[in-house]
Amino acid sequence: MIPLPLVPLFLPKRWVAFSAVAPGSPRSFATLIAITLTPRASFMNLMLCFVYCLLSPDQGQMRNSDGISLTDLRNLNLLGLARRFLRSKPLAAIQAGEAAPAIALKDLDGRRNYLAEALKGGAVLAVFFKVNCVTSQLTFPFLQRMHEIYGGSNFTLWGISQNHPKDTRQFTKKFGITFPVLIDGKGYPVSNRYGLTNSPTLFLIRPDGRIQVSSAGFSKSDLETIATEAARATGRPAVPLFKSEDVDVVPAWKPG
Repeated sequence: MIPLPLVPLFLPKRWVAFSAVAPGSPRSFATLIAITLTPRASFMNLMLCFVYCLLSPDQGQMRNSDGISLTDLRNLNLLGLARRFLRSKPLAAIQAGEAAPAIALKDLDGRRNYLAEALKGGAVLAVFFKVNCVTSQLTFPFLQRMHEIYGGSNFTLWGISQNHPKDTRQFTKKFGITFPVLIDGKGYPVSNRYGLTNSPTLFLIRPDGRIQVSSAGFSKSDLETIATEAARATGRPAVPLFKSEDVDVVPAWKPG
């Protein structure tokens, strides 16, 4: 497939560019729209991208190879995209030292979880993600490993999914995730409060409600820092998060 050349669209004080994505990388129509629509993009840009996806001569190939599906449409959050479009300022993830916004979300079992209550039991690692994000898929097995080593008293790990509960449940089964996974609401209200621009984005929140670590994408050094803080918080011996067999196969960093 020949990528569509970058197309600059002239808008008042705005530049938006998009290009075609090869079938299967990323795989879904929903992902294509998500990565091409910037927080300052116009509704027209979204519609042009939509039309291109439908009219592209390669779309038949995409449909035959993990392309447009009910899952993709189910996870296309137009309300969330609209809210980003209407924001006067681009989103930016909150940084270390800032106060963590409130979280009150249901998990996959329907129980509502509150950040304020969880912090009474110690530090909380909140990980925002999308199930079809390859960087999230790379990250979560190591988060599960961290949970198995340090999870419980004084350290809580939450996944916060931007996807439909059914698809999120399949993700947790596929990667063997046993820590709680919460579902962000329609329009991604919590994700927007945290300024999400990448998947995954991790926030280690101290018991006093301040962000201790803010990390976007996959970063071995950030994960090791978080694991060290988890060991300190729980009083357990520090255990290497990455094993010898991970050295040659796990990148030091991968963008989200």
